[in-house]
Amino acid sequence: MQKMKMRDLSNNLTLAEGQDEYIRDCKVRNLREGTIKHWKDMFTNMSHYIDPDTPISDLDENIMPEFILAHRDKELSDMALYTYCRDLRTLLYFFMKQGWLREFKVEVPKCSKTPVETYTDEELSLLLKKPNAKAYANDAWQVASGTVYGTPVA
Repeated sequence: MQKMKMRDLSNNLTLAEGQDEYIRDCKVRNLREGTIKHWKDMFTNMSHYIDPDTPISDLDENIMPEFILAHRDKELSDMALYTYCRDLRTLLYFFMKQGWLREFKVEVPKCSKTPVETYTDEELSLLLKKPNAKAYANDAWQVASGTVYGTPVA
């Protein structure tokens, strides 16, 4: 059996290497594949605004305001921007926990929530109307027997 090799995780890690370490940590924590895909997509998006070759130790308190201003030019919804900022904050705190980045507080902007459209009284009365059970039973029988389209089920 081959010996495990220790990886050099000194303070001169780049953002791309730190992101790889975060993905590795997600896999170790047994997070779902959809979560890992979300993080990979977020890293791709982040690489448009922050150079992946940037040393982690160069990141500071100004990274969040710069990131927000860069995204505001894209006319994203407040909720999308909030999600991107929350992900960046999580990544920065991971770097701090690992000791690759000095500790500082990361503020995420508030998100203005758009009101959810609700049903009108007419729509509610239609939705709450008791269904015709006999018509449903007849339709279910036709589907099960294959007579809906005039062809018997073989």
